[in-house]
Amino acid sequence: MGAGGRGTQAVIYAAHQQALAYVLRHAEQCVFTSRSGKNGVVQEEIRGVVGTAFDHWDSRAGDPQLHTHVVVMNRAQSQDGVWRTLDSRGLFRATVGLSEMHNGVLSDFVTQALGWGWESTRRLHSQVPKYEFGASRRSCRRRSRHGWRP
Repeated sequence: MGAGGRGTQAVIYAAHQQALAYVLRHAEQCVFTSRSGKNGVVQEEIRGVVGTAFDHWDSRAGDPQLHTHVVVMNRAQSQDGVWRTLDSRGLFRATVGLSEMHNGVLSDFVTQALGWGWESTRRLHSQVPKYEFGASRRSCRRRSRHGWRP
């Protein structure tokens, strides 16, 4: 991770884990479903899914970029206890939204923990802005205390 010292990195990692848990709970409640009946016409709520997560600490280019890949098994336990195939149509439609939700929730958790602000910046190949650490008063004090320039 490229932000701050080990203490700051630990706070950011904890916020990342909180945001991940938040988004997964949302997905289990609102996105993941199963289907049953002839030709899968009955959409069913589920108790939960089985998956695993892999933390990565850098981008493909080698830049610091904490992110987690979550792999969800294609089976879900329905409310009646029967394990059925996960209906991947809703998950497919929600993937980008879940990622954006994580980014927003992560920003909130980091702001709450560290007092950092955020600034919108332009992307090279998209009109959708991205957000980077901004210069809130608290982050400027942190930078100057560590000898960084705001």
